[in-house]
Amino acid sequence: MIETRRVFQNKNLLNLNFGFWLFLCFWDFLMNFIKVYQSGVSYHWEGMINYPISFYLSLWVLSHLLLSLYLSTRELRRKLFVLIHIVASLFFGIINKIQAGVFGILLERLFLSKETFSFTELLIHWQFTYLDFIEGSGYYWLFLLVLLALDYFARYHNQQNWSFELESKLINSQLHTLRMQMKPHFLFNALNTISMMIRRNENRQAVTMVSALSDLLRNSLAKDTKPFVSLSEELDLVKKYLEIESIRFQDRLNLDFNIEEETLDCKVPNLLLQPIVENAFKHGVAKSIDNAILKISATRENGEISLKVFNTGPSLPPDWNISASTGIGITNTTNRLRQLYAGKFKFMVSENDGGFLVNIILPYKKI
Repeated sequence: MIETRRVFQNKNLLNLNFGFWLFLCFWDFLMNFIKVYQSGVSYHWEGMINYPISFYLSLWVLSHLLLSLYLSTRELRRKLFVLIHIVASLFFGIINKIQAGVFGILLERLFLSKETFSFTELLIHWQFTYLDFIEGSGYYWLFLLVLLALDYFARYHNQQNWSFELESKLINSQLHTLRMQMKPHFLFNALNTISMMIRRNENRQAVTMVSALSDLLRNSLAKDTKPFVSLSEELDLVKKYLEIESIRFQDRLNLDFNIEEETLDCKVPNLLLQPIVENAFKHGVAKSIDNAILKISATRENGEISLKVFNTGPSLPPDWNISASTGIGITNTTNRLRQLYAGKFKFMVSENDGGFLVNIILPYKKI
């Protein structure tokens, strides 16, 4: 995260500061040159040293003091901040007028055979142009506005980064919590089934299920806690889960996948389908006495991807409402989707053809 003070101590900022005053100096010279040229009078090149070069050189030197003053007052209350800089701008203008004159004499003595003013003549000249300090004060406020703009930009950037980091940590925390909540329930059912198989001397099926469970856990634990994966990766994990459940339910479970090829590289939240599929078994398939059906489909249309999980089973309670649901699968999934998509998603639950349908619609983006 960028610290505001670090922004003002950046070497590039010092270079930009020099470039800022150099640009203003060149612009002032160009305007004066065009004005003199249009009037038909020859331009007095030696006069550049006195103005604008000395004037903007003085402003550049004083701008470093203004930068230090800004850093030491930027956290003050607004009224006090404004009062301090009003007073400072007056001193800035006066010092700049004196300093620019001195710089002009010194530079002319260095580069010209004779200076435009001696120090005595300069003092006399100041008596008739003392109000010129107002111009220096104006440049003070111009530079101060630039510093304020940089400061506000840095603070805004900080806030954006902080919000992003906080949101990322929250999503990862939810993902970790979801993993921890899912495993005990699933492991209990799987281990209980393995135990029953051993008691019935169904050793071959028990070994197959232990192997499938081992593959699933290895795959799950090896996955990074990144918020997004491809739909292909998500389906791989779901299929390993279903391989175990198929052993548990044997001939009572019919699986149906309808996945469009172009959706496989779509970016989806990690562990999006897993809790929904687990819910389908917990509340639907496991409670059905007849053959159960589980359908998973993925289709793309109009820049969106539609993910559907359908299972046969008991009807929803009459007073059931998705917003009041306390189930791990639905609650965690909808909360994560709100964080990840900021409302640009749909999560719909309905009874359909004697079963329970979950339809999730997300923006289609490739991983």
